[in-house]
Amino acid sequence: MSDIDNTVSSEDNTNTENTPEANATQEEANAEGAKISAILERLRKQNAEKDAEIELLKEQGTKTEAKPVENSTGLTREEAILFSQGLSEEEVAKAQRIALIEGVSVTEAIKDPIYQAWKTKREEAITSEKASVGTSTGSPTAKQKQDFGSKDLKREDHKALFKARQK
Repeated sequence: MSDIDNTVSSEDNTNTENTPEANATQEEANAEGAKISAILERLRKQNAEKDAEIELLKEQGTKTEAKPVENSTGLTREEAILFSQGLSEEEVAKAQRIALIEGVSVTEAIKDPIYQAWKTKREEAITSEKASVGTSTGSPTAKQKQDFGSKDLKREDHKALFKARQK
C-alpha cells in the first residue's frame, strides 16, 4: 500500500473510534433530539386541541346567534341604534321581547308585523287620548281679537284692520 492509502485508513480509524468525548457528544445530541421531539409532539397536540375548539365554535356559531356585548353604559349597540331612530324606552323594550321570542336581532324585530301592529295601536291610542282632552277655560291657545291697541301688531295686520274699518 502506498503512503496515501495508509493515511486515509488511519483517518478512518480515528473517526470511528469510541472515545469518551465522542460518546458524550453523541449522547448530548441524542438528548437534544429527544427534547426537540418532545416539544414538537406537545405543539402538535396543542394545535390539534385548538383545531378541535375551532370546529366546536364553528358548529355552535351556526346553531346560535352571537350575543351582543353590552357597553359600559348598559346599552347594546342595537339599543343605541333604536334610540337614535327616535324610539322610546317602551318601544325598545317591546322590540327586545319580540326579538327574544322570534329569535331575531332587535333591529330586525322593529320590522316584524307584530311590532308594527302594536306600534300602530299605541299611536292611535295616544292620538285619541290627545283628541279627547278638552281645552280649559281661559286657555292661552285661543286667538285674541286684534285691534289697534294690540301688542306686537305687524304692519300688514295694521293695514288690514285699517281697511276693515274704512268699509
